[in-house]
Amino acid sequence: ALAMRAATESATLVWSPENVRNICILAHVDHGKTTCADNLISTNGIISRQSAGKIRYLDSREDEQEREITMKSSSIALRWRDTLASDQKNVFLVNLIDSPGHVDFTSEVSTAARLADGALIVIDVVEGVEAQTRTVLRQAYRDRVKTCLLLNKVDRLVTELELTPAEAYQRLSRILEQINAANQQLVSEEVMAKGATDSVATAAGGEAEGIDLASATLEFDEGKEEAWRYSPENGNVAFGSAFHGWAFQIDTFARMIAGKMGAKPENLRRVLWGDWTFNKKTKRAQRITSEDTKSKPMFAEFILQPIFNVYEAACKTLDLELLSKMQKQIPSWKDVDLQKLTAGASATRELCSRWLPFGDCIMRMTTSSLPSPVQAAPSRLPVLCPKWFAQYKGESSEMNEVAKGLWRSDAGAKAVAYLAKFLAADLDHLVLTGDNLHGDKDVEFVGICRVFSGSLRPGDEVFIMPEESSKDKHPRGLRVHRLFLLMGRFLEEVTEAPAGSICACQVQATASGRQEEAASELGVERCLTLCSVADGPCFE
Repeated sequence: ALAMRAATESATLVWSPENVRNICILAHVDHGKTTCADNLISTNGIISRQSAGKIRYLDSREDEQEREITMKSSSIALRWRDTLASDQKNVFLVNLIDSPGHVDFTSEVSTAARLADGALIVIDVVEGVEAQTRTVLRQAYRDRVKTCLLLNKVDRLVTELELTPAEAYQRLSRILEQINAANQQLVSEEVMAKGATDSVATAAGGEAEGIDLASATLEFDEGKEEAWRYSPENGNVAFGSAFHGWAFQIDTFARMIAGKMGAKPENLRRVLWGDWTFNKKTKRAQRITSEDTKSKPMFAEFILQPIFNVYEAACKTLDLELLSKMQKQIPSWKDVDLQKLTAGASATRELCSRWLPFGDCIMRMTTSSLPSPVQAAPSRLPVLCPKWFAQYKGESSEMNEVAKGLWRSDAGAKAVAYLAKFLAADLDHLVLTGDNLHGDKDVEFVGICRVFSGSLRPGDEVFIMPEESSKDKHPRGLRVHRLFLLMGRFLEEVTEAPAGSICACQVQATASGRQEEAASELGVERCLTLCSVADGPCFE
């Protein structure tokens, strides 16, 4: 009943634009993307908290379940309310896209990045920054998809590597340095490439012969560098274990321990990460000097130590005495019967997921750190459609009506949508069928669409924008037949998909006599730009 109620409440794509988030999960293979998605889905009651990570809800194909890897990008619409927010009526619609991490399925990662406005980068803290991690970072940066970071599988630092809290902090710090260095490299490469292009253009114009290396200056945009830097104190980094259902940000513990320490949460947030230690005599935070080898970082002492204590008391053997002491300090454990717990992963998951709920933490980080479609449009459009937008830094009076609608992500403007790929579906039962096509019935397809401006409704006529390289510049016509909300492999029919939404649409050719031909062509096509007018833009 809970799952049905959550699904029904989400079964609309008409939502306040500033409260919509289109988020994809990107990572190297086996770093925990699908387990992470399961935990986020459990916030809507579609699956239980205990089964998250075991069901792999978005891996709907048989081969994905058998191999336990994601092979195709899939999406689900979730709704979430921040229980800490002052306005409890402020509900977010989060379109969550899970993507593959294996190098063989890079095109699916590209699809996910095109549909989304923001991304959650997941890193296994034992494996660290790997090859595909750098690939997805480059993909996100290229498409100007803003990212935030989850350092996942922190439980492995305790159970497998058996690190102390101080050693674990040092490892987490090194990984954060590596990922920031990778992002810094992407920014620098772009600046260097632009500098080289400008110099060559100058030389070609006859103003100089070649590039004057002595006088050439490269302009580094410090604001851009900062925007792509991960910093726990700035709220775009979370730590946790998707498998055990817990996660936290610096802010989580700042609120939790501020009262006990007699400190303000905003001040604690600045010192809970980094080389800060707490002087118990002066009750002040102070920098750890190079000569000081005994002081513990506050992150290790006040955050990791309590979490490691739970693992020591519940994972291998059950330490009821220690757990009883902690139970008095953790309100969410109030109704837990410690005597009924059995040492192991189930006990650890039960305690940690109650104390530091994974779904709420990650949803809070993504909805606060990642942009809405309206906020994302100005930075993404010059990359998606450079011919129309590369010359603009802001909205311009020179823009035509369609361009202005795209720049504002305006639901009332001319419709422009990006159709990423087609999927086989059984529309009688409203399910995606993957590659399993049954019987002699003609195959039905739905296209996975991101609406960038205007609104799509059943019966609307749209045009497929021809690519620049295409010899046939005459746009083909299509009619939107049905629209669906994506819920993993399940579809829920809707009557409208406004700007900023991700949907599945069934389309039909408008030219008479070409229905069968059009259906067979469209089933294998990808990356189509649809527009309600014939002279619209074509996304690259």
